[in-house]
Amino acid sequence: MTPALWQKKQEECIKAYRFVTIISRYLYLVYYKCKSFANMKLTPKRGKVLDVLKKQKRMLTAQEIKAYTPNIDLTTIYRSLELFQKDGLVREVILPTKESAYEYVSDVHDHVVCNSCKQIKHVRIERKYLNSIPELKHFDAQSIEVTVRGNCKQ
Repeated sequence: MTPALWQKKQEECIKAYRFVTIISRYLYLVYYKCKSFANMKLTPKRGKVLDVLKKQKRMLTAQEIKAYTPNIDLTTIYRSLELFQKDGLVREVILPTKESAYEYVSDVHDHVVCNSCKQIKHVRIERKYLNSIPELKHFDAQSIEVTVRGNCKQ
């Protein structure tokens, strides 16, 4: 094997090692996030509730989750949602009807809620605008949720 070929193979191995390292770190984080932040045991029923929220990619009430998981009683669904909220996996949103809806926390996004037609839209508000709020200058925010309520023009 020539030195040039040897060096090329060595570089390929280094790239492969870096790739595997990045993937293994990512998988560890996914496992850690799904498994628990507070030593919560991810039971099969809790896993199904979480899967419904992930797959639907929208806010669901406990009753709607129940429709997707008929073999799981409503009490278990509410308890699971409460644990997921504590671990930061799920966010609760109070609808204009005063009912709670839940969504899987996949990224930072905010909501615009119409009081008249009850439509909810996901929006992204740049966090740099929040830096102009004096009270947040010396505050380490762990999470920020913005909900804009009003009436749409339709």
